Amino acid sequence: MTPSQYISSMSLTTEEKYAAIRKTKPAQIIEYFDMKKTTYQTETQVKVDEAVFQAFPSEIVFQNFSAKRTYQVPIQLRNNDKVPRSIQISRENGPFFSVTVPEESNSKIAPGMSFTIFVNFSPEVVKDYDHDLVCVSERERTVIPIKCIGARGFLDFPDFVSLDECPVKMTKEKTLLVRNIGKDTVKFSMKTADNAFVVSPSYGELKEKL
Repeated sequence: MTPSQYISSMSLTTEEKYAAIRKTKPAQIIEYFDMKKTTYQTETQVKVDEAVFQAFPSEIVFQNFSAKRTYQVPIQLRNNDKVPRSIQISRENGPFFSVTVPEESNSKIAPGMSFTIFVNFSPEVVKDYDHDLVCVSERERTVIPIKCIGARGFLDFPDFVSLDECPVKMTKEKTLLVRNIGKDTVKFSMKTADNAFVVSPSYGELKEKL
C-alpha cells in the first residue's frame, strides 16, 4: 500500500511545502481603483482579471509548527505591466503575524522585476490561525491568504485498495490497518459509493499516538 497523498502533503514542514511549490494561482482581487486618481500612467497591458503585481506563492500555509517559535516565509511580488508600478503592503501586524518589507518597495518597481517580502508567524499555541496580507497597487487591492494548520488527527489510510479478482456471487474481503499518525484525536466515518461493497466498522475514534 502506498501512503495517502494527503498524509504525505500534511507531513511536510512549512519549509518543505514551500520548496515544493511549482505554480501559483492568480492573485485574489478584492477591489479596483480609478487609475486616473492613483497614477499618471493610466494605460496598462495587464488584463483586468489579472493583478498588476503577481505574488509567488499566492497563498502561504504554515504547518507542523511549534508554539513560542518564529517562522518566516518569503513572498515574491512581480510587476507584470510594461511600465514601472508602485505597490503598498499592509503593515497591520497582529500578535501572531508581521511583515518585513524591503526599502525598494517604497519606490516604483520596474517592468518585469520582482521584490521579496517576508511573512513572520509567531504562534502562542498550536492551533489554527488565519490572516490576510493586503497589497494595494495603483489599480487594485489584492489579498494573499495565510493559513496556519494546527494539531490534527490523521488516518494512515491508502488512496487505493485492490481486492484483485473475485468470483461471481462470492464474497472477498481485505483487512486494512488504520492508524492515527497525527497529533490529536480523530473521529472518522467510512462508507462506500457502491452497494456491492461494505466497510466495517463504519465509524470510530482513534486517539493520537503517544
